[in-house]
Amino acid sequence: MDKGRSYLYQLVKTDPKAELFDMYTSERIDSIFTDIKNEYHVRKAYLEKQNASQPKSSQVLPRKVKKKDNSSDSQNNNHKWIWWCAGGATVAGVVTIFLLLSGDQSTEIDGGEISPQL
Repeated sequence: MDKGRSYLYQLVKTDPKAELFDMYTSERIDSIFTDIKNEYHVRKAYLEKQNASQPKSSQVLPRKVKKKDNSSDSQNNNHKWIWWCAGGATVAGVVTIFLLLSGDQSTEIDGGEISPQL
């Protein structure tokens, strides 16, 4: 039931004037929704009262965050594709060489039948 209450609270938080019209909800859900809506309005009024009673000088201002110099990181990220391509080309070359040097185990066709070459 807590999950349902949280969804209803999110609905009220999104739209405080929301109503459950034409949803064919039970009386219990309507009463829970009404309770959640009243609780939301009480909390909102309390928070507004608290914010209004605090002087402006005591409010915490957001701190400016210095941007880290990531120029060396961005250069490394820009060149990662080279390493991926070089690795892929190396793997493809090794597989090709392996297949060429592993010996030709091909089959011959003798009279319409396929028989392995020994």
